[in-house]
Amino acid sequence: MFLPNEDLKKSLLESGYVSEAQYDDALNASRMFKLPVVEVILSRGLIQEETLGEVLSKTSGLPFAALKTKIDPKILNLIPAGFANKNRCIIFDANIKEVSVATSDPDNLASFNQISQKTKRSVKLYFTLPSLLNKAMGQYRQDIAEGFKSEITKTASLAANSTGINIGENINVVRTFDKILQFGAARSASDIHIVGYQTRVIIRFRINGRLHDILELPKNIQPGLLARIKILSSLKIDEHRLPQDGRFRFDYLTEQYSVRVSILPLSTGEDAVLRLLSDSSAPKSLEDIGLRGKNLQIMKEELEKPQGLILSTGPTGSGKTTTLYNLLKILNKEDVNIITIEDPVEYTIDRVNQIQVNNTTGLTFASGLRSILRHDPDIILVGEIRDSETADIAIHSALTGHLVLSTLHTNDAPTAIPRFEDLGIEPFLLASTLSIIIAQRLVRRLDPNKIENYKVPEAVIERFSQYLGKELTTKLLTNTNFYQPRADLDPDEVFIGRIAVFEILKITPKIRELIQNKASLEQLTTQAKLEGFTTMLEDGIDKAAAGLTTLEEVLDVVSESIDYEEEAKTLKSTK
Repeated sequence: MFLPNEDLKKSLLESGYVSEAQYDDALNASRMFKLPVVEVILSRGLIQEETLGEVLSKTSGLPFAALKTKIDPKILNLIPAGFANKNRCIIFDANIKEVSVATSDPDNLASFNQISQKTKRSVKLYFTLPSLLNKAMGQYRQDIAEGFKSEITKTASLAANSTGINIGENINVVRTFDKILQFGAARSASDIHIVGYQTRVIIRFRINGRLHDILELPKNIQPGLLARIKILSSLKIDEHRLPQDGRFRFDYLTEQYSVRVSILPLSTGEDAVLRLLSDSSAPKSLEDIGLRGKNLQIMKEELEKPQGLILSTGPTGSGKTTTLYNLLKILNKEDVNIITIEDPVEYTIDRVNQIQVNNTTGLTFASGLRSILRHDPDIILVGEIRDSETADIAIHSALTGHLVLSTLHTNDAPTAIPRFEDLGIEPFLLASTLSIIIAQRLVRRLDPNKIENYKVPEAVIERFSQYLGKELTTKLLTNTNFYQPRADLDPDEVFIGRIAVFEILKITPKIRELIQNKASLEQLTTQAKLEGFTTMLEDGIDKAAAGLTTLEEVLDVVSESIDYEEEAKTLKSTK
């Protein structure tokens, strides 16, 4: 941001949208997370993006550009993506005499002179926010993505005839696979599936949590693609009977990606799933991932404690690891020694000692955790508690003065307690060490520029009533604005990434007593609700009211896998 913090503070206070206390608190958070203070202010919802842009544009002396509309590709490509990203500017309009340039850095005069020379036109400058500029930059990806299908199909037809032991290094196989990776990055895919069937290979992308069939390629290209993946991931090329896991990195435009590889031998040949992790998508702040209000305050308070066990629960792909990495960022200070054991290590964090599990050499979660305890740690992160031995060591680590963070696979927060009992952990040990249990799911996030108010359908109200009861549902869903994608837009175009919905169970003295007395799940949940426990569905409704997602999305993601009352009855009947 071109404004010094004092000038920024003055502009925001004069606007009346942000109080001095709110600004100072956001400034402290920005220093903790090493983020621009403006990003923190926006993530907390203190002011809307466009309103903030208009306020700051007055200070800059430039007109404001919201960059809402799609830019004509011919105008967009008057300057290349690399130049636009490096110099924080984009051309969004043009005529024969002038180009309109939006920038978040108006002081970068050299780049504007270069644009003028390249386009042979005068430059009219506009101010925009970094966040709005980043969204507009995504149009470079969309433009590039359009040409990928024909390119991949063309190179794949040539690669399909490749054979031999060096098939993974065949130029057409290499080009085909590189294009698939670039296409995935251009579409912001989190996973690429290369799936072989009897007569064809299907390329599938997971985008915003949903799988889409993208391409159909000839069946005989499958061996070449799998060989190429194994070469890049340093896996055994001649192994076709056993599962293999690996990783590699690649660059696309101005971003670097870490790719996690899983290969499975099936009856139709080997299939591969590639998880794409962009370095720029590494966790930024607790607010960014979806923690708000009371849940955010609980989390901050618990992180002040020097020991205990913090659990993140949910199914695979629900964002548990990202949440724990965010907590580590807060805890990562000069006076503590942090050691993690993970499978895999998804993001590298400066000043944190990270260990990769290696079952081949006997480095498991349990054995690694025992070694970590001899390495003078203050804070320990265990990627996952999978068995009784790991659970026992983690519990005793928390009991002996360490702060332990870990994940567990349960449907909701309260169910983590009986799950530990299933793993053989004594209730009095669990009660002595547990601090908080976090459960979460990921829902698609709405683009705030592409939504409209709507009346909640009766069918949606009825579905929420099945889980929350009529009285609570009526209270939460009436007299409140909710949002849906604008009717004139393709629903898939209005979602930008995902955000988590949470429930956080704080282990209070009364909950601790119930755990120690082996209370039922129903008793634990009832007591938690009396103390203000908010379920994921309720948190999802809160986010839908804030325009971050839709009620239908919350129902689809959360309610299908959780039924609190039924789960309580089931667990009660098994005791």
